[in-house]
Amino acid sequence: MVLAALVSVRVTLPPAIRLSLVRVDFTPPWVTGTSTSGLMVAWLLSIVLAIAGVWLFEAACRWFCRNLRFSDGTTADFSGRGAEILAWWAIWVLAGRRWGLGGVPEDLLQLVLYFLGLWATLNIIGWFVARVEFSSGRRFSFTGTYVELLGWQILLALSVVTLIGWAWILAAMFRWMARSSGNRDEALQFHGLGHQILWRTLVAILLCIPLVTIPFAWLWYMRWLVQNTTIVGQVGDPVV
Repeated sequence: MVLAALVSVRVTLPPAIRLSLVRVDFTPPWVTGTSTSGLMVAWLLSIVLAIAGVWLFEAACRWFCRNLRFSDGTTADFSGRGAEILAWWAIWVLAGRRWGLGGVPEDLLQLVLYFLGLWATLNIIGWFVARVEFSSGRRFSFTGTYVELLGWQILLALSVVTLIGWAWILAAMFRWMARSSGNRDEALQFHGLGHQILWRTLVAILLCIPLVTIPFAWLWYMRWLVQNTTIVGQVGDPVV
């Protein structure tokens, strides 16, 4: 049930094999050779606004949890505050930028930033799961490790070359994220399959072509993720 918000956190790919359909590249002005005061201010402002986005993320998490509906009548709320993860968020934002610092090999720098961004991502996910509060008194934590997350990202990146294989890797990664979110007696379980993710993702992208349908497309996708996530006992018995 909290899976949709978990996957809303950006999980980056290694810089050597990153793939993006649309990219806005806020490269530092000194890299482009057009280092004017106006461009410098715009570049710094883009970073400040991106870091300030942690409070927008906090609000999105709260909205998501308050709109969850459970089969046993349980409700959920979110107690997290953006300031709690401001440092992690700043690392996550800065790790996604190109810096082009003189004297530092660009590839090495991007690789270091990638590992730092992945570390921040893991901590943001853990923060989110720990701050979800259920009216039933349940409290969950995220037990996934850095090595596991890195491994899934490598598999996901490699699967891109198959054109469609990424959907099955993504489904498996969602199952790992769900299993890693729980407590001593319970855990989440994701039931979605690769082919279901594949066609829904393609449909959602097509629905985003008319800009006005973007909210509808991703709400539809999010509802499917939620409906395919349940709380189960550690022995596999459905709870919610």
